[in-house]
Amino acid sequence: MRSMMISLLCNLMLLGSIAFGSVAYAQVANDPLATLQGRWTWFGHVEKLGQAKACAEHWEEYRISADGREVKNRYMSDKTGKLEPQEGHGYIVLYKEGNSAALSMNDEDRRIKPSNDRVIWVLIVENHDRFRWRIYSQAGNPEEEGRFARVRCPAA
Repeated sequence: MRSMMISLLCNLMLLGSIAFGSVAYAQVANDPLATLQGRWTWFGHVEKLGQAKACAEHWEEYRISADGREVKNRYMSDKTGKLEPQEGHGYIVLYKEGNSAALSMNDEDRRIKPSNDRVIWVLIVENHDRFRWRIYSQAGNPEEEGRFARVRCPAA
């Protein structure tokens, strides 16, 4: 029975892998990190510019480490006066539960006042093509958080 379970798990990982460069992260049903993998844009940009232009000019891309403990990100930036990709700080995955995951951004200086606690980002996956962020310990209001939702960009 044990070898059958191991074989089944290996087959599921092989069939459900999402390849991203040299990194593969097994996609499991209801896995928020597997859903996060890929390129996204803020839905407000889509409403203003259309999806093609929003995804070309205002994207953020997430890559999940093979062990699922880290999330690397990069995004389109215009800090130099022209649009070019820039590496983000990345995140450490603290835990996953249901359709959400708690992450801590590497080197983040922001603190929650008045407690001075570190900011913990909660990824809430609404469906395969939409997610939102919420700051842990702050009361969640899905309507308010929805204004900052991200939508998936088509595969390049």
